[in-house]
Amino acid sequence: MKTARLLAFALMIIFASSCVCAAAEKTAKAQWWGKAPGEKQAVRGTVADISAQSISVQTEKQGLKTFNITDKTKIMIRGQKAAISNISKGDHVIVRYKKKQDSLPFATAIIVPKPSVEGKIASISGNAITIKNKQNEFKIIVSKDTKFMCHDYEVSKNDLKAGARIVAFGSFGSNAFMPT
Repeated sequence: MKTARLLAFALMIIFASSCVCAAAEKTAKAQWWGKAPGEKQAVRGTVADISAQSISVQTEKQGLKTFNITDKTKIMIRGQKAAISNISKGDHVIVRYKKKQDSLPFATAIIVPKPSVEGKIASISGNAITIKNKQNEFKIIVSKDTKFMCHDYEVSKNDLKAGARIVAFGSFGSNAFMPT
């Protein structure tokens, strides 16, 4: 009798654990949407050479990368559609690309982003915010019209604190960065 109870109890535990495993497997599968993330097909760097047919980009980590340009390549400069002739040697670019078998990868998009600076706030004094990153220190001059965003919410300059990491988009003036 004891053996029968023990056997029934063991079978009940095995059955319960298999149900839990099956439920966990169904839950894991139900939470997965789309394809698994793959290699990111983009490089960032400085234009080393450019023609109507190709662009060579000097990257910091991967060295010189060259891409074919086709009539389907999208060109964007500071958020506006543009032509390949508007891009020059020395421009900072992001090139999105697709690999082709037996040839150079081709650029699907060439983007010249808005100028930006990023780093940690070192100090805030009046209308000047000084930020530092690994290489440089920048002074950002703000006005009453400057917008500040934090996690998609608009904040005020008073919400900014030393040590906070920020990114500013704008243009370089004579001795300071001017946000737009």
